[in-house]
Amino acid sequence: MLEVDGLTVRFELRDAVVQAVTDLHLTIHPGELLAVVGESGCGKSVLAHALLGLLPGNATVTGHAHLRPPTGAQVDLVNSSERHLARAVRGRAVGLVPQSPATALTPVRTGRRLLEETLRAHGRTRREAPAAAERVADDVGLDPADLDRYAHELSGGMAQRLATALALAPDPPLLLADEPTTVTGHAHLRPPTGAQVDLVNSSERHLARA
Repeated sequence: MLEVDGLTVRFELRDAVVQAVTDLHLTIHPGELLAVVGESGCGKSVLAHALLGLLPGNATVTGHAHLRPPTGAQVDLVNSSERHLARAVRGRAVGLVPQSPATALTPVRTGRRLLEETLRAHGRTRREAPAAAERVADDVGLDPADLDRYAHELSGGMAQRLATALALAPDPPLLLADEPTTVTGHAHLRPPTGAQVDLVNSSERHLARA
């Protein structure tokens, strides 16, 4: 479960202070889908990055955000150290599908290698990883044959599906997706049972439970 209480994010600029998120309160229970809908620049991406400790140095975050995974201890997402966030939270407890997946993918590795490396880093054996990679690709509507392409060889939709597969591969209890339907639509996304999905999107009018 994710609980956010009074989360506020400010950016210190040379001549001004920009308030990006103000006194946000939300709760997401296991199996729920929450859509945060708003115009471009209203703070949706800032919220996702604040929960993962990915904001730049001129950002100040106040308030509380706690993640209670099905197993393990509660995580304080606002006050945890960078070391803890990197080792125990990002990719493990919380997955992220970035807004521009094509630029986030490693250009010198194929999608298959990226997926297999991710799966092996989270407990799959070398023997198990190839089949598991194809299953995850199928879950997001990505043709397994396209896994042998490099990032620059993928269309926008393929890149977004691959980024989604990479985020889902470790089976995190919470998934943050930054405008995930901009290219792909949401018909192909089949997240693992029990995964939470936080949908951050500026254009969807009709929202459904995953």
